[in-house]
Formats: sequence, C-alpha cells, structure tokens
Amino acid sequence: MSTAKGMWDIMNVLALEVSTSSAKALVYSSVEGIKEIVTIPYGEQVSDVVSQDPEGIYKTLEQCVKKIMDSGNYKIDAIGLCTTWHSLLFLDKNRNPLGKIMTWADTQVGETAQKHRHDDVKQ
Repeated sequence: MSTAKGMWDIMNVLALEVSTSSAKALVYSSVEGIKEIVTIPYGEQVSDVVSQDPEGIYKTLEQCVKKIMDSGNYKIDAIGLCTTWHSLLFLDKNRNPLGKIMTWADTQVGETAQKHRHDDVKQ
C-alpha cells in the first residue's frame, strides 16, 4: 500500500528581517532546517540607529532576497516578516515616506513628553 505525500511534508519558508543594523534573509526547510542565511549590514547613509532611510532599507532587503534566491533553487511555500520594533514612519496620502524612519532609539521628544505626563512620576 503506497501513501501519497501530503502538501505539508516538505515546506520551505523564506524569513525576512529588517533590523536596526542590517537586513537578513533565511531559507528554512521543514526537513533540512536552515538551508541558507544572508545578512547585509546597512551603510551609514541608510541607518544611524536612531533614524533610517526607508528606500535604503528596502533596497538592502531586496539585495538579500535576490542573493539568497539566486544562490539556490528554492521553491518557497511561505514568507515570514520581522521588523524593527517601536519605529515610526510618516507617509503622505499616496503612502510615500515623508522622511526617515525614527527608530526605538530616538529620544528627542523625552523632555517634551515628561512635561505632559499626568501620572505624578518624576524622573
């Protein structure tokens, strides 16, 4: 008696991450585990940790994906995304960036926020 393979027996996931310092792409196989990892650090013109250039972030991630997909003959079944936490990017009405991404490391409004706190916490 033969058994047919189920559609989930072998699965390749492309995991993409944009972090504070680099873009990453990883191919994970449900059978073989991690097959390949590509990491490309951002240049100083793209990220200074406090702020990031959205177009530079996108282009760096695009390079990671191209490099990993060109290096192997991967059939991708799913894509997972991970990004930098606590970031802010303002967009215009056409969803185009109005400036840089302000990351979790931006503390420039701390003094102003402290003036408007109403919970009696003094720092």
